[in-house]
Amino acid sequence: MTLENQNLIFNVLASSSKTPVSDGFAPRPEPLVLGDSMGRDIHALFFPPTHPQFAGPQDKKPPCVIRFHPGPTSRTSPAFSWDRVLYTSRGWAWLDVMYSGSIGYGRQYMERLDGQGGELDVQDCVEATRQTAAKGLIDGNRVVLTGAGGPSVLMSVINFPDFYAAACSQFSVCDIAELYRKSLKLQLFYSSLLLGGTPEEVPQIYKARSPLFHARKIRSPILLAHGAQDPVIPVWQTDAIAREIQESGGQVEYLRFEDEGHGVRRAENLRLLQERQLAFFESTLGFRSPSKAL
Repeated sequence: MTLENQNLIFNVLASSSKTPVSDGFAPRPEPLVLGDSMGRDIHALFFPPTHPQFAGPQDKKPPCVIRFHPGPTSRTSPAFSWDRVLYTSRGWAWLDVMYSGSIGYGRQYMERLDGQGGELDVQDCVEATRQTAAKGLIDGNRVVLTGAGGPSVLMSVINFPDFYAAACSQFSVCDIAELYRKSLKLQLFYSSLLLGGTPEEVPQIYKARSPLFHARKIRSPILLAHGAQDPVIPVWQTDAIAREIQESGGQVEYLRFEDEGHGVRRAENLRLLQERQLAFFESTLGFRSPSKAL
């Protein structure tokens, strides 16, 4: 790296991808400091629609993908992501919400989620979305939600049934008590920390924040994805969620990968999941007809 005319010039020594990315496709993240209902900070990364040749209508705000990062005591990196570019290059905005519990903002910020897992994180994402829309950065009526691992995507569309236009939940926890009983030694007390006790101590909390028992409240169109060989979260739980939504008249699509475990690993399945999610969101918002989705 050399300094030239007060501007940083970067020389690429090695690339992490064999696929070149043309200039103008990678959105620059904009850090946002928003607030929760108690006046505390909520941090987020906003990625605007970015394309070197096309721009959206000046009189309209872009639709937006809200992403729940896994963890939940983790965070999202602002580094280049193909997942984001798939959307931001097509006119979507993208918002990564660092909800309460996320790392990188101090211990108090992380410990905020203790006893509030599956509830405060859900509320933070709703507040972050509302305030980002109020700033004029996104169209608040065209917001979709995605995420993997935890119960938060499902609990979001359960607790806020009319807020998100659509959602995609990938191999999500449906019964937290069942997860607690199967936890590895490394994560043995993780659920009890986030929910304020063990299933025996606070059974009502585990049931209230487990999507499996509230699936009939889901009204937003939803795409579910799960691996049939998942050793962590049994696939029957997502099977049951899908069945409950169907029986209650909801709109659900289900990608059940027979050759996957916890998460999607195979390249062909990753591609299918990304294509199906994009098509599902686009058809839900009327960008393409369902018959042309895939």
